Parts: sequence; C-alpha cells; structure tokens
Amino acid sequence: MKRRVAALAATCALLLCLPAGAGATADGQAVGPADPNPLLGQTWWVDHQWSVSWQDMLRLRQQGHTGRAALIRKIAEQPQFVWYGKWAGASSPGTRLRKDLARFAQQSPGSVPLLATMRHEGKKCGAGYLGGGPAPTPPTGTGSAASPARWAAAGR
Repeated sequence: MKRRVAALAATCALLLCLPAGAGATADGQAVGPADPNPLLGQTWWVDHQWSVSWQDMLRLRQQGHTGRAALIRKIAEQPQFVWYGKWAGASSPGTRLRKDLARFAQQSPGSVPLLATMRHEGKKCGAGYLGGGPAPTPPTGTGSAASPARWAAAGR
C-alpha cells in the first residue's frame, strides 16, 4: 500500500508541476493535439466522507426524501479538487497529504484524486481586495516555487 500511495503522490505532484501542454515524445518533440490523453478512462476519486453534498444526500435519504436525495447524489458523485494551503499545515504540508493519499487509496483503490494547492497573496478578498498584498514568502514556504518538490517528497 505504501508503494501505491507513493506512486500516486508522485503522479499527482508531476501533474501539478507540469504546465499546460507540457511533455515530449520519445524523439523530443512536443506532444501534439492528436496524441492520446493519458487520463482518459481513469476513475476519479470522489469524497464519500467529507463532501458536503454527500452528507446532504445521506441526510435526505435518512429523512425519507429519496427523490431529492437522488438529485443531490448526481452532484455528490462528481469528483472535486482537494485543496491544500497554509490552513493545511504550512510547516509540514506533507502530513495532511500523506494522510489524504492513504485515505484515497483505502476508500477507492486505483482512483485518481484531483489535488490543488493555493497560495493567496492578497490581504483581503471581495470588495476589500488590496491587489497583491504582502511580499511573497521565501522559496521554502507553502505554495512557493520550491513547494512542488517538497509536496512530491512528502508523499513518499
């Protein structure tokens, strides 16, 4: 299981690090639009534990609202990104990542989770947004240029 989690973490980190359209063929040529999509046919991980829509569906079903529960289930069965940021533990983002990867592998073996990192640089959101906010943290901080390698190493 550790090997599967490590492979999954490496794959996710690789996907997060690659810019859109990145990649090359064996002869060094860029991947073209006619090349096969490596993610086509993959089973995406769906959160059946913490998803709000999944919890709503279960609650409606328990209350006997089976029609409404069936409608909410259509939403709950859609994969959603799991977001990581400073709220996930800025000093050790790998701790939450490792726990989540183990949970993904246990709940739905072989599925591919959608992972995203966020680093909001603004001071405020909404009408009070100050455009840019404070200076960025050094390259060791969560969300910095060094972070993809740090996240990939955390999943090992």
